[in-house]
Amino acid sequence: MTEPKPRTRSVNYKVPYITTLAGAYNTVKGIAAARNGHGAVKSLQEYHASIEEV
Repeated sequence: MTEPKPRTRSVNYKVPYITTLAGAYNTVKGIAAARNGHGAVKSLQEYHASIEEV
């Protein structure tokens, strides 16, 4: 029997699988932002409504 690949294992255990340095960097930035209260989710309509015209 062959050993499952790392991606298969990560999907099975619901663990993020990051393959690039850029992806890892942005993942860390996103986690830090969420921990600091900047992880709110807005709909596209809410985002558009909050844009001020210049």
